[in-house]
Formats: sequence, structure tokens, C-alpha cells
Amino acid sequence: MNSSKFKILFICLGNYCRSPAAHAIMDYLITTKYKNLKDKIEVDSCGTSDQDSGSLPDYRMRKVCKKRNINCNHIARKMTKNDMEKNDLIIVMDDDNYNDVIYFGGDKNKIKKIINFISDNKGENCVPDPYYGDENTFEFAFGLIYDGCEGILKSYKFI
Repeated sequence: MNSSKFKILFICLGNYCRSPAAHAIMDYLITTKYKNLKDKIEVDSCGTSDQDSGSLPDYRMRKVCKKRNINCNHIARKMTKNDMEKNDLIIVMDDDNYNDVIYFGGDKNKIKKIINFISDNKGENCVPDPYYGDENTFEFAFGLIYDGCEGILKSYKFI
């Protein structure tokens, strides 16, 4: 891998709904919508828990992504110390994720909440976990995450 790439890591609880969606969306943006970025940015995702390690993302999130031709097929994994060191930017989905990553030893200067990059937060202070909701809940989370991913690219002057 090219060590000069800007490395972004997305984190949620289980790496099962939100962070794999963010990973897939950012991959889509840098390889399809903004093709000039695929050699500049590297994307990954993980969870603060290992509860879903080894699993594909939730079928409802995969369905929501597939509607938009976004391939959401990351295999869930738990974060490691290496993740904290090798990534330039660590994006978390909510306050619990933020606190877990700080407790784990993450650098506060690298850790950001995705909500801070969303242009229209729709009254939310985080990207709510859609797991216990229906397809509309997943659509809502997807919309926030997509907006946040574009916001990250704008904020860091990639677009």
C-alpha cells in the first residue's frame, strides 16, 4: 500500500451497520464519484466490540446500499492498537464510540464524530444505530452517513 495515502477509519459498536456503510460509501465516493481520489485515500472500518466479528454487514444496510449500487461487503472486525496508530483520521458514529476509542488509547486529535461533517443533521447529535429499526431507519442512517462522507472530503479539501 502507498504509505502517502490519507487513511480514514470508520468506527461503530459492532462494525455491523453504520461503520461498514460509511466504509462502503467512502469507497464508492473515492472510486466512482470522485475517481481522482482513489490513489489519495485509503478507507477501513471496525467496531469497538467484537460481537459481530467475522460477519457481513446487516442485510438491511446491504440492501439500502445496493439500491444505490454501493457494495457494502466488509467483514466485521474489532479495532486494534494498530488501527489507532496507522490511521490519519478516525471517524466515530456516536458519543459512546468516541468514549470507547479514547479509552482504548486513541489520539483525540485524530478522532472526530461524523455528525460534525454532516451538512443537515436532521436534528440528530449522532448517527443513530439503526439495528433495532426498520428499513426506514437504515435509509435515514445511510443518508446521514453519505452526507457526512462528502462532508469529510470537503472539510479535508479533497473535493
